[in-house]
Amino acid sequence: SELPTLVGKRAVLDIAAGTPLTSTQFADQVVPGEGQTVVGLSLAPGFLPSIPLKAGDKVRVVQPAVTLPGQQAGLPNTIPASVVGVSKSADGRATLVDVAVATDAAPGLAAETSSGKIVLVLDSRNR
Repeated sequence: SELPTLVGKRAVLDIAAGTPLTSTQFADQVVPGEGQTVVGLSLAPGFLPSIPLKAGDKVRVVQPAVTLPGQQAGLPNTIPASVVGVSKSADGRATLVDVAVATDAAPGLAAETSSGKIVLVLDSRNR
């Protein structure tokens, strides 16, 4: 009876033949979307807002500028992103944030996450 509401949606998990279908098994869009990649960040307190993040929040990942000795510090690099999911690490010390970023920004961001120097900032939720 709900089949018309599911037409055009994408399955969010594998569905075995013969399994009864429910609306929770489908989404309007697939994450990551076209041209996007999901990168996982492990952030210590002080490196992200204390306001709880929600899936869909617009954020920016801020990376320190590379400054050579004797040069004035440059502006930090920022990467626009959207929150896909948030959880706590097994030991509870870090917040794990999955963010969707442009595919071309993902490798650099993934490499930078191990430095422990990135900060996540929350942009306005008013859209």
